[in-house]
Amino acid sequence: MAKKRKLKRALVLSGGGARGAYEAGVLCFLFEELPKLLGHDPRVDLVSGTSVGAIHASFVAATADQGTERGAQLRSVWESMVFAELFGSALSEVVALPRRVVRALRAPKALREGEPPDRLYGLLNTANLERLVRDAIPWPRIRRNLAEEHIDGVCIAATQISTGRAVVFHDARGYREEAWSHDPAMIARPAKLGPAHALASAAIPVVFPAVRI
Repeated sequence: MAKKRKLKRALVLSGGGARGAYEAGVLCFLFEELPKLLGHDPRVDLVSGTSVGAIHASFVAATADQGTERGAQLRSVWESMVFAELFGSALSEVVALPRRVVRALRAPKALREGEPPDRLYGLLNTANLERLVRDAIPWPRIRRNLAEEHIDGVCIAATQISTGRAVVFHDARGYREEAWSHDPAMIARPAKLGPAHALASAAIPVVFPAVRI
């Protein structure tokens, strides 16, 4: 008799910039309301995300051992966001814009010549946004939750700007590399996920600084 395979439940989170607020609302429903309807906390085995979805996927993986309280945590992060604080005041951004435009236009040359920098300049200063991503997610707990089997795996997709291919950084238990898709436009890369991976996924070409990994 063939052994019955255990079904896995996966959560796939898309990009969309500010529309991530809607995505956060759906996650809050999954964290807070769905358990009431089901009578138990629904388990997510695998979570994958791109752009703002990568940030949310990291949050889901890092809080996989928690209950309904993580909905309030996520809601608090979104409600605390102020555009001027994340990207600077309108006046300061206008003053700095010409310099950033020049740096952004030089980015392709930086890729072709020698060792590329850790950041390729974008039009917006995202230092405060990066600080929020680092502080809002308990990153070391992703590895702990994987080890303690609260979640089986997490993936973050980013675009490799030199080739246009998708690089999927993955952290999982019992993962076999040969089982990955053979799609030539996609690269699977094992990684100990951290803030840089989520920021690389969320980087909008030219607008946000690209992140070197």
